[in-house]
Amino acid sequence: ANYIEVAVKTTCNDVDKIAVSPNDTLTQDQLTLLREAAAGCNIEVTVDYIPNNELTYNPARTMTFSLRTMPIIEAKFPGGKEQLQSYLEQHIVNKISPSTFEHIQFTSVQFNITKDGQVADVLLIDKSDNNEVDQLLLTAICNMPHWQPAKDVEGTNIVQSFQFNLGTDLLRCDYRYKF
Repeated sequence: ANYIEVAVKTTCNDVDKIAVSPNDTLTQDQLTLLREAAAGCNIEVTVDYIPNNELTYNPARTMTFSLRTMPIIEAKFPGGKEQLQSYLEQHIVNKISPSTFEHIQFTSVQFNITKDGQVADVLLIDKSDNNEVDQLLLTAICNMPHWQPAKDVEGTNIVQSFQFNLGTDLLRCDYRYKF
């Protein structure tokens, strides 16, 4: 392929930084952006290129992909995943009647685990059709015990984001996942 341009964009704490190269070789600025992208930052790479082929009409193409950096050590609920599952069952699932649970639409809550292991920035990003279930989910997440915080490569505590989803829509074959 003939590369026209490669752009690297990082978004960290709502601050965008962009560095561009005129070919497929990353510049020092692009490499610095990638190295400095802390856990939880979004990285988007856009590649403009002309494919190598024998077509008479061979227009430039654009390929974009994105990823999110992850901590070297993820935040951990006290006792691990099994205890987290038990906590969620005890504080959410078991408090919802089976007849209500069968009709819960997809709901999703996002939150951060701070550098101190506290739950923060709790946000219901997809509401179900049941306000009581939504409130139960929010209350359970807000009242979680302290976690072991995530750590970066230097061993420094960092913020990590999580998202939990709930709803019987997730079990349906015809459910369209939201991306």
